Amino acid sequence: MDIKLERRRKERARTNLAVKFKLLPETGSSGHNSSSENISEGGMCIKASEFIPFAKRLLLMLDVPRVQKTIKAICKVAWIRKVKENEEYEVGLHFVEVGKKDKDLIADLVKPKE
Repeated sequence: MDIKLERRRKERARTNLAVKFKLLPETGSSGHNSSSENISEGGMCIKASEFIPFAKRLLLMLDVPRVQKTIKAICKVAWIRKVKENEEYEVGLHFVEVGKKDKDLIADLVKPKE
């Protein structure tokens, strides 16, 4: 019998939002452009064009056009896997530092629509 355990603690919402991130500590680069796949109150999954090491910290900026805001958060790479169809990676991020207003905005994004 093959059982897959769900390790997520929070509900996730599918998203396709513009993401910009910088590796920390900052190296002077302008950052990397990406997109989100899903988000929860505890973290999110993004696409990346290059490998990012496990436990690496990132400064993440997530554009939320419907409210014309940008969520900023410090994240840590929880997992990474290569997408077989192309040269991209899926990167699971855990939110480490998020401001109160941004936490509220994330909670609103995750909340099921009525």
